[in-house]
Amino acid sequence: MSDSINPKSNSKLSTNKHPFTQLLADVLANPTIRKELVENPQKLFERYELSVGQKQSLLSIVPEEIQQQAITLIDKRWHEINKLIPKTISFNPTEIQELFRFFATKFWPTGYRRHQIDAMKFIAFLEDNSIAVADPTEKKRLRRGLKS
Repeated sequence: MSDSINPKSNSKLSTNKHPFTQLLADVLANPTIRKELVENPQKLFERYELSVGQKQSLLSIVPEEIQQQAITLIDKRWHEINKLIPKTISFNPTEIQELFRFFATKFWPTGYRRHQIDAMKFIAFLEDNSIAVADPTEKKRLRRGLKS
């Protein structure tokens, strides 16, 4: 994934060639953008280069359905994180899951190692905010896996 920023949006993009796909990803990843799609879609559309048909497709989305899809994706991410850092999570599973739900709206991993990247970024989030200390063995295993 490129770290380039689309000048018409504040979203990190893998490419500027597919603004519709990027907006769909942004809608799923970011609750603020989901809210804007409902409350002020024209303003949101100005930041993306969309055809009339694409705009109409987005306007036909049922907000509750997109919200449920976003929750499902975050739950899938949580499931993968739980497999990678179970000892870290065991510190306080309920609280850490709620923190992950917050974290997941701020960071969305991509690529074939996205689960490992997600786990490392979440560990950094926990430690940076003095919430929990990651299990050293899990951290080491993740770092090693990302280097190979």
